[in-house]
Amino acid sequence: MAIKKNAQKLLLALYTPQESATVLLPTESLRLVVPEMSSSGYRSLILFLQQKHLLFTEKLLGKLSVGITEEGRNVLTGQFPALNKDWSSWNGEWMVLIFLTAPKSDPGFRYLRQLLREEKSLALSRGVYLAAGSFSHRILIETKQLYNQSVAILSARQWHSGFERPVVVTYYDLASRAEVYSGISGEISRLLLIKRSDKEFTDQQKMRFSSIFERLLDSLREDPGFTSFYFPDTPGVLSILSQFQKVI
Repeated sequence: MAIKKNAQKLLLALYTPQESATVLLPTESLRLVVPEMSSSGYRSLILFLQQKHLLFTEKLLGKLSVGITEEGRNVLTGQFPALNKDWSSWNGEWMVLIFLTAPKSDPGFRYLRQLLREEKSLALSRGVYLAAGSFSHRILIETKQLYNQSVAILSARQWHSGFERPVVVTYYDLASRAEVYSGISGEISRLLLIKRSDKEFTDQQKMRFSSIFERLLDSLREDPGFTSFYFPDTPGVLSILSQFQKVI
């Protein structure tokens, strides 16, 4: 299920892993992530997401608050791979797909190449593609049905020749993403200090918060999911989201 940008923002601001406690945030404060929306548009969006069972509402201390549902988590994880909890236990194993002899139905492997590009598979060479962990169920099914005997698929636990890290980090531009996450964490930490001093945000600070959250959303769209594996000292997405939730 695809959802639009403002819906992504609201659900992302509420996101916690399944095994963590659900975060409830006041609807009034949650508007920090979508300040450009009108009051009526914001209320309509909350209602829409509630009707789609992506979030739920509760009244706490007289204030209406919202939380994300399991279905909402699944929708976000489908759109942002970095939120998938499986990356925390990923051991660096890759699955390799090798083009052999093109079938008559697709002499240039054009359809398969398109699928691999859409899923941001690592193109090691023109006929060799890699996926961290595993290719998607869709690609595995398509190769079995349309490319039987035309491709080989195998797992690689270790690169014996050539240094894996430079290839992966360069291909996915992970160093830039790690810098973005570090910068976002630092900026939101400074806003959190203001919040903890019981000072009200100025309009400029509210717009700054929204801008920082927008940067996080943009970075997540391009994150293949394993940035933290190669940059373990960089703040992870979940810890950054926790910072945002504390400010909200």
